[in-house]
Amino acid sequence: MKVAWKRRGWLAVMLVAGLISGCAVIAPAPIEYLPQDPPPGAVPYGKQVYVDDGRCPDAQVKRIVGGDAKKNIPRQVECVPRPQ
Repeated sequence: MKVAWKRRGWLAVMLVAGLISGCAVIAPAPIEYLPQDPPPGAVPYGKQVYVDDGRCPDAQVKRIVGGDAKKNIPRQVECVPRPQ
């Protein structure tokens, strides 16, 4: 009987630890705003960065999605509402 309770206790501890560590992975990272456009080639293909350089209308920031010069895919630049 003692072995069964020890095993259940260990499983409960592992379950709680897994839930706690899983929450840290699920939580989104805070959004960082760059003060100016990164140089060409600095943003990897498909990665998004946000730039707050004052060139977009109020409550908006510039979103840059990295391109690929080798495949002749330009980076995408557009003003979007400030992500929360």
